[in-house]
Amino acid sequence: MDKILRIDMGAAGGPKAVAVPLGEYAGLGGRALTSAVIAKEVPALCHPMSADNKVVIAPGLLSGT
Repeated sequence: MDKILRIDMGAAGGPKAVAVPLGEYAGLGGRALTSAVIAKEVPALCHPMSADNKVVIAPGLLSGT
């Protein structure tokens, strides 16, 4: 796991997918990764159905390859 796949569902012309390096999230996995992404990238008062909100899915560190 050396990249993050970011998918913009609201992009003009349909969903856009971009694979980016882990960067500051290197060494994290599972709940630590999802919590770090939400804490840094989602505003605290974000409405649940807002375009600023995110869904993060991540495997745990010990889940395999």
